[in-house]
Amino acid sequence: MTVTVISKKLEFDEKKSRQKFLEKTQLRCSGRFRWNILIIIIILVFYALPFLLPLIGVFVLNAYFILLWALFAIINITRHFKIHFMTKKFRTKFSNIDTISENVDEKYQYLMATFAYKEPEEIILKCLRNIKSLNGSKNVIMAVCLEERTPNLKEKIASLSKEFEGQFKELIVTIHPYGVEGEIPGKCSNSNYGIRSIYNHLKEKNASFKPEKYILVNFDIDSIFHKNFLDVLKETVNKEKQPEQVVWQPLLYYNWNLDKLTFFTRIIGILRSKMMAAALVTFNINVMSVFCASLKLYVDGNFVHPFYQMDDIICFIRWNIVSKKSLKIKPIYSPTISGPTSGATWFEELKELVIQGKRWTIGSAEVFHYFMCKVNRMNGLDALLWGCNYLNYYCGFLCIHSLISISTTLRLLILEDDKENILSVLFLSFPIFLYILNGLMIIVNKMAVKSFLVDLQVVENIGIFRKLIHWILTIPTETFYTFITLYGFLSILIHGKKKFKLEFNIIFKQEKNLDLLKLKDNNSRLFWREISRFRNERKRINKSSKKTPIEDFSKFYEDLFSHNGKENTSSHESIRTDVDKHFENIKDEKFDPVFVLDDIGKILAKLKKNKPRSYDNLSNEF
Repeated sequence: MTVTVISKKLEFDEKKSRQKFLEKTQLRCSGRFRWNILIIIIILVFYALPFLLPLIGVFVLNAYFILLWALFAIINITRHFKIHFMTKKFRTKFSNIDTISENVDEKYQYLMATFAYKEPEEIILKCLRNIKSLNGSKNVIMAVCLEERTPNLKEKIASLSKEFEGQFKELIVTIHPYGVEGEIPGKCSNSNYGIRSIYNHLKEKNASFKPEKYILVNFDIDSIFHKNFLDVLKETVNKEKQPEQVVWQPLLYYNWNLDKLTFFTRIIGILRSKMMAAALVTFNINVMSVFCASLKLYVDGNFVHPFYQMDDIICFIRWNIVSKKSLKIKPIYSPTISGPTSGATWFEELKELVIQGKRWTIGSAEVFHYFMCKVNRMNGLDALLWGCNYLNYYCGFLCIHSLISISTTLRLLILEDDKENILSVLFLSFPIFLYILNGLMIIVNKMAVKSFLVDLQVVENIGIFRKLIHWILTIPTETFYTFITLYGFLSILIHGKKKFKLEFNIIFKQEKNLDLLKLKDNNSRLFWREISRFRNERKRINKSSKKTPIEDFSKFYEDLFSHNGKENTSSHESIRTDVDKHFENIKDEKFDPVFVLDDIGKILAKLKKNKPRSYDNLSNEF
């Protein structure tokens, strides 16, 4: 088996739909209410309520969120024990699970697809080595979806081919073209291209192809699966009567060297694990990082929206709307590691936490806007439940709870004269109760490390004093994360879609050399925008050239459309071949050397004015 590489531009059947979509993006905010405003209004109203309600009302409001914390804690513990028993079951039930996994009569064919852009080659190889180690991996179709602008693209594909040829049922590499009109660069557009390409490839290869017979595992490149993941997945999927109406979510843990990272990264990592298992899955809000679904659902749901970025958030609600099905999120009780935010230094970790937190918030806010614009296409009860659950979690739990705690404290300190009031005293029980729940959350995560994350080579060495410090800092860290969330909501409110696009295009804009030839083929508007940018930059430098050092002036024109340090693509090689062929065709041709004065006059008349002189020191005007 050789590696199948897919890089051709997709010829969409919905060309008219794409044009219609592009027209919509131009009018996205014209005459349409920005539903993100509703989120800010709700947050501000709830922040003000402790100053407006009687004290008993403020007590009930705070008690609601504490009870919500307690409910999430109970669900988290329940799911933890289910993972423990499921892992133990597959450890002891089969004496030779590899043989059983690979020889059983498969009801479905399993696909696993991961996505990468700038990730180092070692991370990609490590990911596929983990997939290779799974029981039953020989029967899996493995896909790695890369970007056309992935650094060292050919070398990475060669390494994948060399190490993993013959290790899977089929290994597919897709290369997402850069600058396709109607897309923003990122995970969604890459996922949309990659999964469409895989679907087309399988359909062309197999005459009896049926998408409902394929289950696709969509996961981030920094994920690590338990060796029994496929066995648990198969058992879970086979129990489902209508798999086209379910999206499965493996329960995630962020214990990737978590003991070596800062306290805020560890606390947020543990909190995210708890919230994903207890809130997002339980209340059917959205999947996260790693999720499984029938390929038929991708087809019915029109794959992935290429104009958004958070594919895990947008996919679930969009599939609900486009497929017109009432979808459910169900857990897969197999522990899966997902990489936490990280950095080389304390400051970089904090910066990355802020960037990621704001990014997730902006992505979720845009999905809420999308939902509100399309809500009339959903079943009324399903739409109401999802909208309420979304606001309860993303607005209420992540943002409003901490803000209400702050405004309640201010009221008690400033407006309440009777500090001995029984209700005022009872308010002190809320942070104590919250600390108890946070301590329980840390203990559950520690139990997970010892009982089943150890199978994923997770080892944590944290001293008792450091654990105590982390526990004390849980509430301050959660409050700080609330302000990151609020910052994200305010950013999307103030800047709108422009901010959303800017946040996710920034890593692409950092690259100076563009493949203009490919860009011209894929997106003519973006091509001419880049040409205009170069022209404006040239004017700016020309005007200030007297003050600009000659080295900077020279370097600008050397780098203008420079190809230095970049390997030739197939397009470049094609141009080189065409030029060489043209030269061979004309080199022996003889031209009539006779010309008259009128010929010279016609040529001179075509020369442009105000151009620099050449070696003869004669200007065109001369």
